[in-house]
Amino acid sequence: MAEGGYEYTTAPEERFEEEDHKSIRSRSSKASSSSSSTQTAIKARAKAEAGRSNFAYVQREIELKVEKARLELEKVRLDATLEALQTEKEMDAALIEAEILESGLIDSDHQSHRSRASKSLSPQTRLQRTEHYVQDQSSLKSYSHNPHASSY
Repeated sequence: MAEGGYEYTTAPEERFEEEDHKSIRSRSSKASSSSSSTQTAIKARAKAEAGRSNFAYVQREIELKVEKARLELEKVRLDATLEALQTEKEMDAALIEAEILESGLIDSDHQSHRSRASKSLSPQTRLQRTEHYVQDQSSLKSYSHNPHASSY
């Protein structure tokens, strides 16, 4: 109560206005709180989407790293195969060379043996053999021209 026993009351319009301000502040506070919650949810959603996108990239990177490792392994295997092939090629070339040299030695030994055999014969024996060969060839020639000549 106020002085003189009178109670001051506010007019109904003033009370309505005052309640209106309280209501507005309350709604504003709720809206602000709701807006803050929405922003927090949006941020959380954006973070989750970024995480999902990042995860997709990480998975793709892993796939590419595995493929790269597989290709590197394949390269190592191919290099080793090429090295083995090169070694095999060198071995085959060496074997062929040895066969050719051995064949040459055999031919050389054969020629050498024939040469030594003919050198060991005396000049007289060589002459006799040559004459004998010529006579044989002559008789073969005359026989082939006149098959009845030998029967008379």
